[in-house]
Amino acid sequence: MAVTHVDYTGNGSETDYSITFDFLETSDVKASVAGVTKTVVNDYTVSGTTLTFTSTAIPPNNAAIRIYRNTNADTAKHTYQAGASVKEGDLNNNQKQVLYKLQEVHEATASGTGLALVAGDKNDITVNGANDWVIRTAAVETAMIADNAITGAKFGNASIGTAKITDDAVTADKLANSINAEIAANTAKTTNATHTGEVTGATALTITDNVVDEANLKISNAGSNGQYLQKQSGNTGGLTWAALPAAGVLKNLETATTTTEVDMNQTMTDSGLTCNITPSDSGHKVLVVVQQAYKIVDSDGGFYFEMKLFRGSTELLHRTMNHDASSSANNEQDFHTLIYLDSPGTTSQTTYKMQMKGGQNDAKAQPGGQRSDIFLLEINI
Repeated sequence: MAVTHVDYTGNGSETDYSITFDFLETSDVKASVAGVTKTVVNDYTVSGTTLTFTSTAIPPNNAAIRIYRNTNADTAKHTYQAGASVKEGDLNNNQKQVLYKLQEVHEATASGTGLALVAGDKNDITVNGANDWVIRTAAVETAMIADNAITGAKFGNASIGTAKITDDAVTADKLANSINAEIAANTAKTTNATHTGEVTGATALTITDNVVDEANLKISNAGSNGQYLQKQSGNTGGLTWAALPAAGVLKNLETATTTTEVDMNQTMTDSGLTCNITPSDSGHKVLVVVQQAYKIVDSDGGFYFEMKLFRGSTELLHRTMNHDASSSANNEQDFHTLIYLDSPGTTSQTTYKMQMKGGQNDAKAQPGGQRSDIFLLEINI
């Protein structure tokens, strides 16, 4: 039997394929890939006995390729004029044209004794016998399948996976009646089963008193006896077991001075008594105890003076004292004690100091070198 076509399988990269059958014109050589007829120039070219696919039409991996001959028989290869010479090659080409077309028709007929096909491209059909026409392997494409033509019987068992089902595509009609009944019953449900034990109730559920223990809480660490539960929003569950801080006096500082400060008349002036402390925790308090030595002399029948306690530039305590007397001159020399519990809220060095001012005449701190003291006690309470 004459050969009128040759089949190959694409690998995704090969472009050149051999033509193993005879032909008269390169335009008679055709090609199809996966059952789709390709176009010369755009999809392939023919040179000698090689068909080359273009870079944009390279057959994909495992694609069925058929290269076949379809001889043009619309007009004779050569015509003869009266009195003209008859050439051997022209006669042979006319004979080949008829022979090739008969071979092509013969391949597509039920037998070698008659034409069983009407005119048209039969590239996707293989004729094995008079009553045995089949679709060539890998020739059927999506476009060839009619809408709603594939029935359930054509699907293999377990052949459709979840990925093949479009989201929200399964409707209630496609679910078993028993499933729909259970969904309806659950949707209509207004009460829960009656619960007992640590959680009780049938509608609004309630936790029984005195049942939430350590195991029910979401805590970031295991903890140990004697620790307390501390809020730590950055930790797992927002709760952490933490050790109790040590209570009591953590730091005790004292500063004393005997330097006499003068010119405090009617002007609030530093008394020279100052002390620094650096708290170890911003939550600790500082107990400030001051014993300020002073002297006030006034000539108007009484005396007046003020004292202030500062943390940095912040006024913490302000004391004012007045004393009326029958004599025309008054002289007051003593110690004044101030006690103040402060919350500095810092771990930076903090300065505490005293200021003082007197009345009309003479006002002094540490008069005659008397000692003044300031005590700072860091306390955790």
